[in-house]
Amino acid sequence: MDISSRKVCKAILMIGLLVLVSCSPARFVPEGTATEAVSISPTPTSRPYWDLLPLPSDPAGGWTAIRMEDSGISFQYPSVYQEGNCGTIFTEDKMGADYQSRLIGFEGSSIRIHVFDEWGSELDQIAGGDQPPSEGELVTSVEPFSLGGMPAVRYISMIPNNVALEYTKVALAYHGDRLYMFSFGNVTYLPSCDAPPLSEEQVYEHLLSTLDFLD
Repeated sequence: MDISSRKVCKAILMIGLLVLVSCSPARFVPEGTATEAVSISPTPTSRPYWDLLPLPSDPAGGWTAIRMEDSGISFQYPSVYQEGNCGTIFTEDKMGADYQSRLIGFEGSSIRIHVFDEWGSELDQIAGGDQPPSEGELVTSVEPFSLGGMPAVRYISMIPNNVALEYTKVALAYHGDRLYMFSFGNVTYLPSCDAPPLSEEQVYEHLLSTLDFLD
């Protein structure tokens, strides 16, 4: 991906992510750990892409274990990401009127992790399953599930009329005195960080399935 494409990709992704944090102080789960969805009115229509994407095999070169002590998490990502446009993990400090977080991302990828040290009431209400996000449009219910052994919620949303960012998957969980938000944006028209034979979306779901919170 050239520099101009990378900037366009980041701009599109920030549109999707900013709707989640601008008004407040991002493999989902093995079979059998999800629970009944929270009822939100009006009830969104579930889409096929909400289902877990099958992992037919490991990516070429297998998986690399990443341990981030400062952020309190560990997870697996494709070893092939260590080469080429997807190989660089970056972090950025983010601050807003009512939030403070560390953004963790993969260069060229639409997978993002926000580690909030401070956050506002809207994120609390979303993470607690009490209300849907105020921006964007839900295409699934806000659903409780287990993430890294901790209670969490997940949902898929979209921004109407945004043809570039088709949908965004989001998962939120508390651990200790932090709030974690994981997200994947399905961005069309731009290269993605696939790890053949897996898609980037499958990589995101595997990252969540291998997530551990560090004590």
